[in-house]
Amino acid sequence: MHEMEKATVRAGGVAAETKARCDTNTSRIGTRPETFTCTVSYRGKTAEFRTSVSIVSKRLTAKPGEDFPSGTEYRYRLSAVATKLVLTREGVHRQWGYHPSGGDDEYRCDADIPEVAVMPPGPTPYRCYSLYRPGFKTRVASYRVVLSAEDGEHPDGSLSFKPANSQSSA
Repeated sequence: MHEMEKATVRAGGVAAETKARCDTNTSRIGTRPETFTCTVSYRGKTAEFRTSVSIVSKRLTAKPGEDFPSGTEYRYRLSAVATKLVLTREGVHRQWGYHPSGGDDEYRCDADIPEVAVMPPGPTPYRCYSLYRPGFKTRVASYRVVLSAEDGEHPDGSLSFKPANSQSSA
């Protein structure tokens, strides 16, 4: 759950209190293969993760000095993939380096990015821009805001920017 909370905060980009919970019997986790949903509350919204447990190995254990099994030890793998993440305007601005400076370079983002919203992982409808002025022209590089769902076995929840299209104006 801690990894899912970290992924949620990474996607949101702003430190805030989180609370995770999973829709399963936690005492049973790791004793059998299972898929369930976990949620993380963050800034008044809820991120969701599809979580699965698979058993890697199982062996009988014995107490020291006894020759008969006294229990079972399980080794398992837990993976979580985000299905919904929380996006924040402040987090996008912080990650992008937002500062409309009025100098040679300016960094801006769409004005309609919501203060806090729940979105599926992947490209969002929002963009950030780099405006630079070589000589008398203004060039604009456009980047799509992207929420990442996973990174291997750990939920990633990163916020990134992928080039969209470039424009220039006189």
